[in-house]
Amino acid sequence: MNDTTPEALALQAAIYPKMPPSRRIQQAVARSASLRQMVWLRVKEAHPGATEAALRRAFADRWLDPAQASQVYGRIA
Repeated sequence: MNDTTPEALALQAAIYPKMPPSRRIQQAVARSASLRQMVWLRVKEAHPGATEAALRRAFADRWLDPAQASQVYGRIA
């Protein structure tokens, strides 16, 4: 999904290279945190009444992918 206008994308493309690396890293970390929060909320909405462990696993399946989540967290019982 991309809700950014072409003009805004062009402006971003012009501004980002001029930013100091520390600012670009801050921006990336903030976007990643926002995305993690959105995914977590979607998982909670999709699994009402699930245990915290089940929610964490469902999140891992979405954030990583099911195969990677299985490597990290084991198979789903």
